[in-house]
Amino acid sequence: MDFSTTYAPYLQDVFGPADIKVTGPADLIGKTVGATRGALEEIALTQMAPNATIKRFEDNNATIQAFLSGQVQLIAEGNLGAARILANNMPRRPKPKFVIKNSPCFIGMNKNEPRLLAKVGAAIAQAKKTAHSMPYRRSGSRRRCRPIFNPARESTLPKLK
Repeated sequence: MDFSTTYAPYLQDVFGPADIKVTGPADLIGKTVGATRGALEEIALTQMAPNATIKRFEDNNATIQAFLSGQVQLIAEGNLGAARILANNMPRRPKPKFVIKNSPCFIGMNKNEPRLLAKVGAAIAQAKKTAHSMPYRRSGSRRRCRPIFNPARESTLPKLK
């Protein structure tokens, strides 16, 4: 199987309110982190911070609700889940504290199809180039939404050979 260049970042982070100081796994001692049971974030965080207090929930919505209601101080979540909280203008706003895992998005295709790989690569490059000039709007809202692609984070993504 061959893979395209990255088309979007997907970061699994620990998020929390701005007033909670956390920069790495060691800072989780004495704090409660919400995570979805069996999710990649929960598994990786358990390995990274075995002494952390992780409160596990059965699904992602329950995990997010626990964070919003204050049942947990922090949340282990993907960047898209955190963006969903921010997009809904919740009063408890998640700020990234540290990255659990960087897992960027690629498109997989059959091996040894260089023309297809080149076409997909060109489409991704064009989408990245025009993404910042496109007027994204939420339905019923005057606020502009940012596209998923963020060039500042792309520099941290691994290069495929």
